[in-house]
Amino acid sequence: MDKSTFDILYKDTIESLRAHRLLDALNALSGLIPESEELAVTREDYIRLLDYFKQGLPDPDRETLFLQFINKAFLLSDKAKYDFLKTQLGTCFNRLYTLRETDEFYQIAASAPYDRGAYEQVSARLKDEMLAEAQKQIILSALTLSVVYLFDAYKIQLLLENVTSSVLKIRARAFSGLVLGCILHYDRLSRHADLTARLQLLADVPDFCRDLLTMQLQLMRTAWTKKDESKLRDEIMPDIYRAASKMTQGKNLDFTNPDELANLDLNPAWASDEEVDNIGKKMQALADMREQGVDTFYTAFAQISRTHAFFSDIKNWFTPFSLRHSVFGDRGESLSGLSGLFEMHAAGDTEKFGMFLMIDQLSSGQLDGIKQNIRQINEQQAALQDKIHQTDAVQTIAEEIRFCMQDLYRFFSLYRYRDKDANPFASFLSMVDLPLFKPILQTKEALVLLGNYAFREQEWTLAVSLFQKLDATMQGPEILEKSGYCCQQLKEWDRAIIYYERANLMRPDSAWTLRQLSVVCVQAAQYDKALKVFKQLEMLEPENANILLRYGECLILAGESEAAFEKLFKSDYLHSDARSTKALAWCSMLAEKYEQAEKYYKKLIDKEEAQAVDYQNAAHNAWLLGLLNKALARYRACLRLRKMDFAPADFFVEDVEFLNKRGKTNDDIQQMRDALNA
Repeated sequence: MDKSTFDILYKDTIESLRAHRLLDALNALSGLIPESEELAVTREDYIRLLDYFKQGLPDPDRETLFLQFINKAFLLSDKAKYDFLKTQLGTCFNRLYTLRETDEFYQIAASAPYDRGAYEQVSARLKDEMLAEAQKQIILSALTLSVVYLFDAYKIQLLLENVTSSVLKIRARAFSGLVLGCILHYDRLSRHADLTARLQLLADVPDFCRDLLTMQLQLMRTAWTKKDESKLRDEIMPDIYRAASKMTQGKNLDFTNPDELANLDLNPAWASDEEVDNIGKKMQALADMREQGVDTFYTAFAQISRTHAFFSDIKNWFTPFSLRHSVFGDRGESLSGLSGLFEMHAAGDTEKFGMFLMIDQLSSGQLDGIKQNIRQINEQQAALQDKIHQTDAVQTIAEEIRFCMQDLYRFFSLYRYRDKDANPFASFLSMVDLPLFKPILQTKEALVLLGNYAFREQEWTLAVSLFQKLDATMQGPEILEKSGYCCQQLKEWDRAIIYYERANLMRPDSAWTLRQLSVVCVQAAQYDKALKVFKQLEMLEPENANILLRYGECLILAGESEAAFEKLFKSDYLHSDARSTKALAWCSMLAEKYEQAEKYYKKLIDKEEAQAVDYQNAAHNAWLLGLLNKALARYRACLRLRKMDFAPADFFVEDVEFLNKRGKTNDDIQQMRDALNA
């Protein structure tokens, strides 16, 4: 069966089962596994139940039996998917399945859904105190990988049993797998009362609640990896590279010579206080991004993973870092002196492997030079403490969760034989709305933390959705203001008005809120409401030229030109600039005070910063005054600024109504265009 056919039938099966349309699901399953005896028996048994149902006789067991049939159909669909995945040549899962006899990692990752016996066997392995912690981490990662592909209640239970481990690395890996399993398979998970009951009990464990919130923050951060990568590439790293290039032993250093590169050192003569300060700021920004969960090594790692055969082996993506790994051979001991690379900050396993694989290609002399530089850099940290805030390198559970998720994201995004359809990070991952986790993630503290995190990253849709999950009684003025600002950025003017008005009621006379409210009211063309807001603003700041200018502009839009003059004249008196001049000119023309408008337009277009629209409006005014030559000259100036050689057909289209109301017919307008082009 080809993949497209399988995907259609499998989707129909799952959707039917979720809707409890059992017969439809069984029909779709018959296309997936046409020769299955289990399916045939299940269908026959269900038909008998329906026959009994048709007779109208009471059957107290019918609902229980129906749910059993649903669960049986789910299990059959799992088996069908597993059998299909393992036969798809060239896929990641097929590679896992092919290697299942070679290593415990592959055996677990490519296994079919567990029965009780298989569960107990792996559970015993994880509880074995003699088993190395590194191997337990590998087992948990294999369980995670398997759960991503297929729902397996027993494997999720194994992950659940280890989320409170005292060993941080084990705990983080189990937690990562559990969270992915819950998000990807919540519908199936909710049908297992024993599992959901155990998860609900964890809501009373403070460490679990804290870890869950940490995980949701990291899931958000992971979803923004591409955006973070762009920021690093375009804003942060270029300045760091430029600064680093100045801090070399000589300006004519041969950057193609690895031996010279190994002996780089700081030259105080080149590093002015300003340069050091700039480097400090950029390095601080880099450190802050790491602390926030940004994968600052992603771009470099992407290149490494493509060039090193080490990352062709799936297991290596999930292997705890060790210089004793066979990939380093007998050079592991000589590389151990470079561990100071990670004293500045902690790093995940794939990052450590990637960095050391690069270093492993250097000569012994180059390694000695790097070791010396590392010692010097560590010694110099005290001198830069006031420039760069350093965080404690001791690893915490939050760091371990971050590393686990970054490693998983890297694998599903960069592994050369990755299965795109199985990538859990292809869509935004959120636990906030999962009923099991609502008591933890929909508290005021959690929602405000998550919402503010999204707000700082300018993820407006996500931020406002999180803020609005708060009960109305928990939405203080700051939350309402931020919600309004999010909607304003999304150009959802009516929603923004609602939030700003509520914020204004709770915190009256806030100039910031009133200014934002006035802007969105104008954008929503609710001019009457906007004018009331401007009146409040004027009372708060009667000498604010910008507020008066906006007030006047709003009056123009509301059709109250005469009233607008009062505000505009005062604004121009307090602070005359191009914008106030432009508003006075336009208002004068609307009021048919063309001589007055001409004075302001002449002042406006005499300045070098005059825009094309200024020349066009000035031309309209000259035309209305009967000054045709001046009008033509200004229209041509407008075209030059727009880099046009002729007036296009739509040159006057936006101003036709305005000109018609002032006596210029459509034929007049067309003849003016022809005159420009003649």
